[in-house]
Amino acid sequence: MVQSRMVTGRESQVCIPSVVSNNVQHNSSNTVSVLTSNTNQTTSTPKRGLNASDEFIEVNSKRRNQGYIHFRHKDFQRYHNFGSQNQQSQRYNRIDNANNRNERLASPETNNQINHNKYGVPFDHLKRAVVYNLPCFTVDFDANDRLLSAVYVTEQLYEHFKSVNIKLKDKFSLARYVGKQLKLGVRNKEDYFELCQQCAWPSVIQGKQIKVTIPKVIPEQFTLVVRYIPNQINIEQVKDEVKKSAQSADNFRKIVYHYERSTTDYRFTVSDIHEYNGLLTLERIGVSNLIRPVTQYLPSNKLTYCTRCWELGHMKLQCQHQRPKCKVRLEEYSPNHNLQCSKQYKCAQCSQNHSSLDPSCHAVQQYRNDLNQAVKQAVNDGVIKLPHIQQARQQQPYNYDSNGFPSLNTAPGIKLHKAWNNQCNNLKDMTNSQLFSQLKEFFNDKFEQVNKRLNEIEQQVKMNEHNTRSNKIRLSEFFLKQKDLISTTLRPVLSAIPNLDVKLNENLDDFDKFCSLAEECLRMEYQFSGMTRSLATKSEIILNNNYQPQQILSNRTRKDQEQSEVMTIEEQDQSEGWNSRALEVLDLIQKAEASVAICTEVGAYWDSFKLPNFNMFYQEGTNHCGGVTIAVGKHLKATKIDSNLENTIVVDISGLSEPIRVIGIYWPESQKRNLKDLDSFICKNTIISGDFNAAIVEWGSPKTDCRGKILKKWVDSRNLQFVPGAFNSSKRSPRNLDLTFTNFPGVEGVTLKFGTTPTCGPNNPDDIKIQAEFNEIMTNLSVCATSVKPTSTAEL
Repeated sequence: MVQSRMVTGRESQVCIPSVVSNNVQHNSSNTVSVLTSNTNQTTSTPKRGLNASDEFIEVNSKRRNQGYIHFRHKDFQRYHNFGSQNQQSQRYNRIDNANNRNERLASPETNNQINHNKYGVPFDHLKRAVVYNLPCFTVDFDANDRLLSAVYVTEQLYEHFKSVNIKLKDKFSLARYVGKQLKLGVRNKEDYFELCQQCAWPSVIQGKQIKVTIPKVIPEQFTLVVRYIPNQINIEQVKDEVKKSAQSADNFRKIVYHYERSTTDYRFTVSDIHEYNGLLTLERIGVSNLIRPVTQYLPSNKLTYCTRCWELGHMKLQCQHQRPKCKVRLEEYSPNHNLQCSKQYKCAQCSQNHSSLDPSCHAVQQYRNDLNQAVKQAVNDGVIKLPHIQQARQQQPYNYDSNGFPSLNTAPGIKLHKAWNNQCNNLKDMTNSQLFSQLKEFFNDKFEQVNKRLNEIEQQVKMNEHNTRSNKIRLSEFFLKQKDLISTTLRPVLSAIPNLDVKLNENLDDFDKFCSLAEECLRMEYQFSGMTRSLATKSEIILNNNYQPQQILSNRTRKDQEQSEVMTIEEQDQSEGWNSRALEVLDLIQKAEASVAICTEVGAYWDSFKLPNFNMFYQEGTNHCGGVTIAVGKHLKATKIDSNLENTIVVDISGLSEPIRVIGIYWPESQKRNLKDLDSFICKNTIISGDFNAAIVEWGSPKTDCRGKILKKWVDSRNLQFVPGAFNSSKRSPRNLDLTFTNFPGVEGVTLKFGTTPTCGPNNPDDIKIQAEFNEIMTNLSVCATSVKPTSTAEL
């Protein structure tokens, strides 16, 4: 009895009994109710069945359905040919004429149904458009087993679900056999979600092995819509944000509207019923930095089309074509169709180059508009009833009750104040602009005081840092001199004395070790402090060192655009210039924050002391006192160019705003040089600097010598510019021997004084000061007390 009632209800929804066997559908919460029509029945009372809402619906007999099918088969086969509005009216007129011609073929019941169809769309199309059923579960039995009745199987399944604690809200909405497969349908999403788990089903019913097939598709009943997403946010961003709220969200698609919108709606499926209900309960979801509403998806009305010819307006059973057509090219299938098909779409409605069911097709849009209007009119007439998910929320009218809001009685004696007081009191309060001006002046004064104090502190720190660095340099030089004194004087003297006490040699060795240790500690500490300083915060600097005895002078040139500097340092002690004054040169480099240094007359001891954080390049000279080095900071990239010229070094430097070439030259008076050898090394952005030992009146010397004439002629012929300084850097003579040339404009020279002029003799104040510092170190350090006896240099 249950099976027959369910099948009858299913047939009443489809209205075509022959379709049920091929396209099995079942009822759910999305059901359709057809009210009983008030027609004059000439026969007995027709069959009546119950749908999912327990409402009676009309069931047409097989004969009446066959007549109705015959009517659709003959007269609605060209329904898909859509065009303008006039063509639409003419087509409906032809349909009405066809109705009159076929009245003799159809039964009286069919004629009554046709007369009541005033919506311009076949009635079964209207019913099919609003039916959305959940997919069926398929139960397969063994081919050799005898089939059990559908009622018995459902009862056994109910008992099994109860035993495994699975509670169904409703019974099955459909239970019928299709061949040897039993189709089972449910009415609501909750039951569908529970039964989608494979473990919920039994494997044996009454000793017979069964196999349950779970639907793989996620029905539209599990679809939600996130609304009002800005067009700037793409679908991938929406997907990532929604998945943070619901892990089972999938199948994101954009909802296309026929009008332009500033925002976009996206539909997506949520396979987990708990997450689905949770999102509906929240009603909001976060997308990017926005909160957007989440609503239930309202499915659109389904189109009726043929899967054989892909035309609208009829189904496969009513199609006149005998052979199926290709969905892409609409060509009849043949054995070699896949090889011959061009894979270019062709529409079955308008013959354009797109798919037959493309939403952008005008024929499909026209058919959908007519279908939507017909469904809306049928719903308003009460002929069909929309499913629950398609029913819009109706706002309940509010009934105003005057007694619910009684008026408040004003108490006597209460003075009512005016809402606005227009009377202005003559107050002496300052305005906002005046207040802001005073605050601005106050804060500016405070900021000036703070900045002034900070500048004073900064100057004190720099002074202390300079004094500390100078002391370290002097002490390191002192220990080097002590080591040289031990190795060059004391040891030969002691070795010449016969029967010398062994303890004296041990004391001398201990003192030598102490000097080495102290010098190494000071040098490492100084190098570490130099590493922490910024080597290029102020400018990119190039130094040129020549040693003079009396005073160290610095001749610096600076290019405005590059902010690079060229400095010249001179010393006269040429026998051991670099070995004796290297630390002083390092102090000058650190003070000037130089990145490039040119040092001339470095002698054979150029590699005895390496500048920290600098790459040094050397070119030997004509004697042991000559030679030129260029030191480049490690934050710059430098490449030495092979010149094979004595006392001449060429280095390319990159890492600045423009690459430059630096040429360092030392030209002693005893060396013969052909300046044309430098022509091949002069290029764009070249700086030539060094000690040329040439005097020219135009360049700051009292007179011009022979070498000066040759040098000036060569400079003028190469379009080089002389970079003058404030005064001469040489202390050996009034001549200006340290020269700098360049071939790009915007370079200026600045001369700086640096260092002191030491004197010779036992009363040298520098030696006395160094000796006092040494005695203080010997007294304070514990190393001196344990390993070295307090002994003065005079006693040694």
